Amino acid sequence: RSERYLRDLTESTSDILAAIRIDGAIEYENSAVERVLGYQRLERIGRNVFDFIHPDDIPLTIDSIRAGMQEPGSVQRIEVRARHRNGHWVWLESVGAIKLEKTGPIAIVALRDITDRKRLQAGQADSETRIRNIVNSSPVILFEIDTNGNYTLSEGGALERVGRKPGEAVGTSVDMVYQDVPSVPQIIRRALSGETVSVEVPVRKRWFRASAAPIYDDSGVIVAAAGVAVDITELKAQQQFAERESCLLEML
Repeated sequence: RSERYLRDLTESTSDILAAIRIDGAIEYENSAVERVLGYQRLERIGRNVFDFIHPDDIPLTIDSIRAGMQEPGSVQRIEVRARHRNGHWVWLESVGAIKLEKTGPIAIVALRDITDRKRLQAGQADSETRIRNIVNSSPVILFEIDTNGNYTLSEGGALERVGRKPGEAVGTSVDMVYQDVPSVPQIIRRALSGETVSVEVPVRKRWFRASAAPIYDDSGVIVAAAGVAVDITELKAQQQFAERESCLLEML
């Protein structure tokens, strides 16, 4: 009865449950292998699991087996690609442990299809890359600074105009980065004190319109200051030219 209950339980799960010999031979798989990878339940029995794993993921798999052998019973978790019967690759999260049997060590593994999650992560990464590329080709600086005064974000095409590179300042204090421009750390301190700041400030022969504001956590505590600085050097030059021209006209 208990054996039938266990069999029904393993066959009802959506995850692949497998028993794999240490040499890679597949000894057992439940019927979920058909839904996830397209193989009949008994089709892969006796075959080597490494024949179905993406070549780039084999070293990771071997490392996981070695770690499990060094500490039998310890849970090993990795993400690998497995070949579907139709030829495409399916991302699987593998959670398993080595069990020492009389006939030799065997890996008891649960495999979950995480292909959709990996696609979502890849899409998010692509989106973040596109956004970063847009920001780093625009005349702006995006920044975030924690309550210790250290950069946690520093991106934007205008950074090169003040002698910096995107991401270069992360982990460094704003006082150190702009020790020659004391007005910049002052803006950040005002934002970290709870003030929303919007000013025009000269920075190393350039003019910027900088806006900074505090960031609060769920309990209302300030945890950082964030903002944007836009390079307005050309606009400032045009304004100054127009002002000089206006003064000359008044003198005539």
